[in-house]
Amino acid sequence: MVGIFAGYVRSEQRTLPCNCFLGPTMIPFFLSGASGKLFCVYHEPSGGSDKRGDLIFLPPFAEELNQSRHTVVRMARCLARRGWGVLLLDLFGTGDSEGMLGECRWEIWRQDVMVAHAWLRDRGRTAVGLWGLRLGALLAADAAAAHPGLFSRLVLWQPVTNGKPFLNQFLRIRAFGALIRDGESPETRGELRQRLASGKSIHVAGYPLTPALAQDLDELDMAILVPGSATPVLWFEVVTASAGQLSPAGRRIVDAWQNHGVAVTSVPVTDTPFWSVQALEPVLASRLITATAEAL
Repeated sequence: MVGIFAGYVRSEQRTLPCNCFLGPTMIPFFLSGASGKLFCVYHEPSGGSDKRGDLIFLPPFAEELNQSRHTVVRMARCLARRGWGVLLLDLFGTGDSEGMLGECRWEIWRQDVMVAHAWLRDRGRTAVGLWGLRLGALLAADAAAAHPGLFSRLVLWQPVTNGKPFLNQFLRIRAFGALIRDGESPETRGELRQRLASGKSIHVAGYPLTPALAQDLDELDMAILVPGSATPVLWFEVVTASAGQLSPAGRRIVDAWQNHGVAVTSVPVTDTPFWSVQALEPVLASRLITATAEAL
């Protein structure tokens, strides 16, 4: 897949002028991951700002990654102007990193997170947090639970709280697409799961899904991925004006984590679900960006 930064010369680390995206200095480069090169862009904190720490961004899955690029870059620039360093990471097999999605496993992505953390640590960054969107938020929670106290904070945007229903929703995209395209009864979700269980990969909206990755997703549940009590959490959900509160799934996880002593601040924000909107012009979640910057 090709991300928003395609076309840059990335064979070596380069510093782009801050007016490239009308924001602070960006450094695009490749990191050597366990399974291949990982494309990254580091947004340096503005020189006149007090240094507050660093955040590693963990992206959403499949087409949600492409739909969210503009909002994520805008958020990174906003944070950099406020003194945060932000490392945007393309996980193995996604975006502009090496590998194909069909080669991915959850464990590889776990390793990618630690490679990014090591890059910041080797440069003297001691307060490193994780910022994740959708499935990236689930990966952030997994990393924090596996390494208590390692990450200074979690910033979670619209978290996927459980891998199994997320996978079911992803499979529905294939079924709906087949119905619109062919006008015939598509394979049911159960039939698609049977194909995966038999060891066959499938394609959903052009993205390959392997039995191995499907199994990984099925086993993920935020309720048991509890960050250490030393890692504060900012939990953001985009909600409708009429709802005005967290989803039941989000509320369940926030309550469970708080019962384990985790300091969780939940912030419902009335805005556009930019990660799922197909539009000719970029959809920017300005209210979410402002709420996140203020909360941090």
